Amino acid sequence: MQILKRLESLRAREHDATVALIEGLVECHRTRAHVDAGYRSVFQLLVERLKYSPAAASRRFAAMRCAMRCPFVIDMLRGHRTSLTALAKVASSLESCPDPDALLRSIDGLTPDDVDAVVAGLRPVPKPAERVRPIAVARPARNNGSELGMDWGSSASEDTVGSSASGSRPRVGASSDTSEPARAAGPATAVDRPTSPAAPTPSEARVSVSFTMTREDFDALQAARTRLSRTRPKPLTLEETVRTLVAYHDEHRPKRRRRSNPPTARRTRHIPRATREAVFERDGHRCAFVAPEGTRCTTTHDLQIDHVEPYCEGGHERRREPPAAVRDAQSEGGGVRVRGVSHQRGEGPRTHSVEVVRRDAIAFCTAAGW
Repeated sequence: MQILKRLESLRAREHDATVALIEGLVECHRTRAHVDAGYRSVFQLLVERLKYSPAAASRRFAAMRCAMRCPFVIDMLRGHRTSLTALAKVASSLESCPDPDALLRSIDGLTPDDVDAVVAGLRPVPKPAERVRPIAVARPARNNGSELGMDWGSSASEDTVGSSASGSRPRVGASSDTSEPARAAGPATAVDRPTSPAAPTPSEARVSVSFTMTREDFDALQAARTRLSRTRPKPLTLEETVRTLVAYHDEHRPKRRRRSNPPTARRTRHIPRATREAVFERDGHRCAFVAPEGTRCTTTHDLQIDHVEPYCEGGHERRREPPAAVRDAQSEGGGVRVRGVSHQRGEGPRTHSVEVVRRDAIAFCTAAGW
């Protein structure tokens, strides 16, 4: 417990010294003492004379700028209601902000993540486009003995290690017959050793995905990530979280109950679920439209099942029974196909021509006795 009390005392002294340093930097900037000492800026003074790293000097310089504009920042620092990191995040927005005092008061007591949200709200940007692109990621090479300088299983290296570890040195007065050949040969140099060509770096094909989401969706994702990580030794990554959620959705996807009534052979527009799934599998979950020059449409969203022969002209899914429908959908020239909305709409006006509509109207009136 003594070490903890000592650490607390050191932390309190460090905090007091940091606050006093910011006050001293404000006074130095106002009196231009750094210029008289030969430094063009307070930042240069922090790095070159006070020996701060550029990152640490940048945070203290930003806190000094905030304190010069709004002196109450010193009280916020002294009361642990803000930090150098938080002040460094808002310092760049002070010049463009119409009310710097309100901006600095708005971060009083906020966490660094909340400060990021405040700063982001000052500079709204257009919604970035979703980006999906393939990349190759270098795999970390496994450390074997040769990579670490340890040649396991080599008799030569074992002799060398054994001789050095045992501390065997030529004793005074001992015969030099065994030591002279070693001296004449000398240590092996890099030129004497055979060089092997550099092995190609192993890589893994992956996909880089970049998109934005609302704060509510992100909080929900983080909550799911926390729940999934309860039984894990370490938190799940975002990749592992998405993979787990997708697997859970596939496993618990609601399944349609089969109807208990016997199948009928009547003509209908309805396409059974088994047929739909088989058609999507057959067409690769993409639009099956092929242009006259042989180019196939690449659309994979907003897809629908379309009759090869229009329904109004007698086309239909061959049979109503699911097993036969599945076999029919998987066979060549099945009765239905996958089409995107754009291509289905493009064929609609040509399919439903005036002559077809007129013919169907006459047939309907005749059947109704009109």
